[in-house]
Amino acid sequence: MTLRGRLGGKATVVVMTVWLLATGLAHAEIYKWVDENGVVHYGDRRPDQAAETVDIKAAPPSDSVQATDRNRQVNEALRIVTDSRERREASEREQHEAIGDRQRHQAQCQNLLEHRNKLEQGGFFYRKSDQNRNALSDDEIVAEIAKLNNELLENCAAH
Repeated sequence: MTLRGRLGGKATVVVMTVWLLATGLAHAEIYKWVDENGVVHYGDRRPDQAAETVDIKAAPPSDSVQATDRNRQVNEALRIVTDSRERREASEREQHEAIGDRQRHQAQCQNLLEHRNKLEQGGFFYRKSDQNRNALSDDEIVAEIAKLNNELLENCAAH
């Protein structure tokens, strides 16, 4: 169906009139002149007196469009900075945790070593659970030293 059939005769005339006015105004010349009192005037009709034609440039994008683009750029930059900071902080946390784990492990190994050395030096050792302070026998001390040596070899030798 044609435009005329869809819109009807009157609507076609209205649409064509609006289109002609819009295209006519887009190509209209704008004049600038100064009257006898020194007041500057602008208009789309040439005055009786001398006037110059003004070249009208297309309007720049509206502030809201520029602001939206700027907001997008700022948000993208902020997202990049935030992502970078989060990755850096996660990496630092992992490093601190690794250092903490390594230090705890070294402290545990040091405690095992010191305990073993005390047992090897001899003396009186008591069971931790004994309220009566019964001393460990020589066989119990040898067994404890062997147990500590195994723990040291398994957990501390390669570290």
